[in-house]
Amino acid sequence: MIDIGNKYIHVEESGQSHGKPSYELINTKSKSTLGEIEYYPPWRCYVFQPMDYTEYNAGCLEAIAKFIKAPSLYK
Repeated sequence: MIDIGNKYIHVEESGQSHGKPSYELINTKSKSTLGEIEYYPPWRCYVFQPMDYTEYNAGCLEAIAKFIKAPSLYK
């Protein structure tokens, strides 16, 4: 479990994608997967790919945005 600074969500490393670590965004309470964070080569950065029918408040989106800017800082 990787704490990204939000009590409702956290990240777990899920493998590799395009030669970089990939992650799952997890609901801390229900343990359900909310989306994936993967490196996107055309944009040369990480992106968040949410699952269908998931909702996020501003705090969750801020934590996700901070994580995808520099995931290596959370190790």
